Amino acid sequence: QKVPRYSSTRQCVLRWTLSCGVTVVLPNTRVPPKMFGLFVFAVSFSLLGPVPVSGFLLPSRASPGLMDGDSYQGRSKQMGASLDSGLKPFSALSSGGGQEAGPFPILFDCDGVLADTEPDGHRVAFNEAFVKKGVETEWDVDLYGKLTEIGGGKERMTHHFNTIGWPHGLSDPEEKKAFVQELHLLKTSLFNDLISSGKVPLRPGVKELIETAFAAGCPMAVCSTSNEKAVNNLVKVLLGDDIHSRLPIFAGDVVKKKKPQPDIYLLAAEKLNLDPKRCVVVEDSKIGLEAAKEAGMKCLVTRSTYTRDEDFSGADLVVSDLEEGGVTVDVLRELSSR
Repeated sequence: QKVPRYSSTRQCVLRWTLSCGVTVVLPNTRVPPKMFGLFVFAVSFSLLGPVPVSGFLLPSRASPGLMDGDSYQGRSKQMGASLDSGLKPFSALSSGGGQEAGPFPILFDCDGVLADTEPDGHRVAFNEAFVKKGVETEWDVDLYGKLTEIGGGKERMTHHFNTIGWPHGLSDPEEKKAFVQELHLLKTSLFNDLISSGKVPLRPGVKELIETAFAAGCPMAVCSTSNEKAVNNLVKVLLGDDIHSRLPIFAGDVVKKKKPQPDIYLLAAEKLNLDPKRCVVVEDSKIGLEAAKEAGMKCLVTRSTYTRDEDFSGADLVVSDLEEGGVTVDVLRELSSR
């Protein structure tokens, strides 16, 4: 973009961004912009080789024909943080004023994406909980496959009991709700035991993608309709303490409306100050895809055991798994920039 001319005595703020995502800010400087630009280019060339460099200048005080103090603050807020604070919103970290080369947000679903938990994790835990509570029902592989079209474990049980009849003669709505909550707490505990035992492994390519995305500076989070304790335990056990400590988790009842409603993804974008248009969601189900698209986000689908035959025609990319599909940070970056 065009840069206004300044004399060597003109006090200004200089902000230069390299294509690798590094931003250099020099507030209240009297160095001529051209000299500073040459300096940044020389340093970047010696460290990184020939890379494009772009930048802009903002006056540090009001000036006729330029940006006044209010406009400066407004521009700072629009970018997500004040330039003087040193914070760098991801949208400002790409070369040439574009967004293709900078960090971008990645939001992961949990079940079916991080691990194929539904058939041999959640289903098994539900059935064990039914036995312990004297509930005469069993979810076989096919039945549970249909129930996964409903987002949330409590919601699945409620739908199932509404269909076949409630156990123990329950009829009062509040008693039904309390029973489902109690049953779900037991099921979550049993599921966590399964995860801790190592019987449910990570899906191929998951940890590698997360590690390289962190190295690239990409903001990330896990967004799931599953119980928050279950998601936290899965991430901690399967991905390790370091990743768990750096990966925000939005799960369970943090939103009233679950997938296919977009609420969980919109909540993550709001809390983490992310632009939904730049977010790439990694999902495995049709209801997850619908939630991502309703949130205005890009979506990559990695098929899982129960979702292999679902219609993913609205997805930006569909793969069998992250490793076999060759999904890298660069692949997701390209989706983000579409």
